[in-house]
Amino acid sequence: MDGQGDPFAAVNLVPFKTIAEYIENRNRVQIFGNMLVLFPFPALLYFNFPKMNNRNYLVTVLCVTVLIEPIQLLINVIANISANVIDIDDFLLNAAGCLLGLTALKLLKHMIQGKKRT
Repeated sequence: MDGQGDPFAAVNLVPFKTIAEYIENRNRVQIFGNMLVLFPFPALLYFNFPKMNNRNYLVTVLCVTVLIEPIQLLINVIANISANVIDIDDFLLNAAGCLLGLTALKLLKHMIQGKKRT
């Protein structure tokens, strides 16, 4: 495939369709790779904006996650290619990674604050 063609040809808007295929094929790289891509993002936000409250962390993280796939689609449309797959499941896995990163950050902050008290 030379990448030319309908930029909307490689779009999946059916939730959990691709995830089910990944699980069926035991493709852990795709599952965990999509989650790990944005796992550190909440920590990067925290170190750059330490005064940000939890609600703003969550909103920022989810906004970035939501923007990834539409930007990928926009690139496909502008370049008139169908090489990149636009997948709702990528969004779900990226969001899960962000939420896991946010949870890990909160646990780490809680552990550090607990040690400071003792």
